[in-house]
Amino acid sequence: MDPIQILLNGVLAPAVAAGLLFAIGWKAWRKTGDEADGRWIGSLAVAAAFALGFLLMLGTPASFLPDSEHTPTGLDWVLWCSLPCALLAPFLARPGIPFQLLRMVLGAGLVRLVLSSQFESTWVGQAGLNWLAGLTALFLVLWTLLERLASARSGLHGPIVLWLFAAGFAILAGLTGSAKIGQLGGTLAAALGAAVVIAWRKPGFQLAGGAAAMVSLLLFSLGLNAYFYSYTPAIDILLIASAPLFALMPVLLHKHWSVTKKTIASLALSSLPIGIAIGRAVVELLNEVDEYDY
Repeated sequence: MDPIQILLNGVLAPAVAAGLLFAIGWKAWRKTGDEADGRWIGSLAVAAAFALGFLLMLGTPASFLPDSEHTPTGLDWVLWCSLPCALLAPFLARPGIPFQLLRMVLGAGLVRLVLSSQFESTWVGQAGLNWLAGLTALFLVLWTLLERLASARSGLHGPIVLWLFAAGFAILAGLTGSAKIGQLGGTLAAALGAAVVIAWRKPGFQLAGGAAAMVSLLLFSLGLNAYFYSYTPAIDILLIASAPLFALMPVLLHKHWSVTKKTIASLALSSLPIGIAIGRAVVELLNEVDEYDY
């Protein structure tokens, strides 16, 4: 696919789809001050944009076709799960132990589906249980961090930091040989870019209550594919995944700061692990080019 098609199918179309749904939910045409609570549509906007970008760039997976004998791949499962999870996310994003347990069940199911070939051929017995427990715990940590980040402050803060997170992952995946996964990460970043525009228009805008949960679910699933089925190193994925923790530091430690100051500090701090991961990937890529030339 040429760059123009990638731009149209993987960036512009998903951004427009997400933007329209966000605008409907938050009634973006109303004047500032006349706010509507559109959190209910956030997860659907993110999932619909992702699914649209997936289908436009990669086409309909063979496992989706009637009477198909193809086994769904890890990426197929991400698409299969996106829209059902979009309906569940607002419900599961609620506080309380019962909802935490339900999120754990969802995370375990997601890990088992996306990495089904690993569980069936490599991880047998106790090894499979250990991987399932560890990866489910990582999923819950990522969900909690992104939800906390999205709910910390309304307006531009949450959307722009989550956009940086998704864009960083997309660049990393593309640089480390996971081109398809990088394109899908770019689709997610495009949806969050639309959220940034709506947040600029509607100061009360938030990604909490479903959208942030959907972002965590999709990025976690893409990260699993990037490491286990492609070439992205685990250390770089973990560096990107640590970015929300860095972004939360100004919010939690400097509550007296202005919103603008917190946003700038969050962007600067979260850029550190993202920049290190991307820098490592660039160095590795340049080394491979030098070896090839030699």
